[in-house]
Amino acid sequence: MNRQPRKRKNRLVDPAILPYARSAPLPASVEPQSAQRASSVPRGSDWVYETKLEGVRVLARVAADGVRLVGVPGDLQPRGIERALGALPIDAALLDGQLVALRGDGTSSLRELRDAIGAGKLGSLVYEVFDLLHLDGFDLTAVELVNRKRALKTILTGSGALSNRGAVRYVHHFDGNGEELFGEVCRLGL
Repeated sequence: MNRQPRKRKNRLVDPAILPYARSAPLPASVEPQSAQRASSVPRGSDWVYETKLEGVRVLARVAADGVRLVGVPGDLQPRGIERALGALPIDAALLDGQLVALRGDGTSSLRELRDAIGAGKLGSLVYEVFDLLHLDGFDLTAVELVNRKRALKTILTGSGALSNRGAVRYVHHFDGNGEELFGEVCRLGL
């Protein structure tokens, strides 16, 4: 864990105004919701779609006492990711994402992630963030996913996360026709 005390940040997102946000202390961790296997693509406008990443699911806890990737041993904490998360304009948060190693073509590889961790080459790893579970004293788990993602995107905007550069990156989602999107993802080998 990064032990440098955090300074109060300029707030870009006020979690108190998000519908269904509840005042609550920052938890040490939460059990992330697992993906469910399905035999068909969900239909309807209530769904958003994200590209599946090949990596390790990791929660990032940002607090006054530093940044910690929950579930990652202390000696394997990627310092570049810690620094990038610590520089975000937030006081405290719990983010959900994937720790990945990227190939030259930008796709993630679980094998390359394992090789990088085994070799202690953590500087090339990337934290792909797709959800914001807690922010500055508010539990956001009851807030609609699209609103959490909008808040997350706002927070990450100035960090380079939207440009797909850097140690922390935003996982974009897609609205629309799930079957059409699924066909395109399959065509691209994703």
